[in-house]
Amino acid sequence: MVNRPVSKKLVYLFALNLVLASSIVLAGYAFSGFTHTAREQFILDQMRAVESRVYALEFEEQNESELQRDVYSAFASIDSVHSRLREYMTSDLVSQGFYAEQEEKLVTLSTLLLKTVKSEFAHKTLVYFYCEPQNHECDYESFVLSYLSDTYAKDLFIVGFDGTSSHPLITMMMKRYEVDSFPFLVINDRVVRGFVRASVLKEIIDEERERASA
Repeated sequence: MVNRPVSKKLVYLFALNLVLASSIVLAGYAFSGFTHTAREQFILDQMRAVESRVYALEFEEQNESELQRDVYSAFASIDSVHSRLREYMTSDLVSQGFYAEQEEKLVTLSTLLLKTVKSEFAHKTLVYFYCEPQNHECDYESFVLSYLSDTYAKDLFIVGFDGTSSHPLITMMMKRYEVDSFPFLVINDRVVRGFVRASVLKEIIDEERERASA
């Protein structure tokens, strides 16, 4: 069998294809790294916005209704950023280290927000309501809280949380108060588990109001 010499043209084409293939692979890696960094940067930008919003609550002079509105907005913003962070982590679009670091910061911001609310609304009874959609006991408790909110007029500050969301406060509160089911309420620093009738909840709120004013 006779070995035919390989033409220079074929060698050139082979080398050219190799260079093109390498360029495509490198470009793919570069693009992947860029989008990964872009998503992390997006989270960091959102984190800075949430942080500014939380600290602004301490320094900006607002009337009570404006302050309540901004508190609700801050809680919702933390939930939104944490949901997006978990989505990126689940899709392997951010590193585990980045996820853990940002989640810890969100927990810290949530804690600071709780402290701010406790300070700014010291004259009110704070009620944090944790529930799940399509949970009948949660629905009943919502009606009870609505009734008591009207009864106590401006003496209550009620914040509700969706137990199916990824808000850092939900896990934190469930661990702190050793709760494993919904609904539950945290009234000032007192946990109330399960559905509670209006008369019983009114007694608890009155006790907390008396204790706070003592």
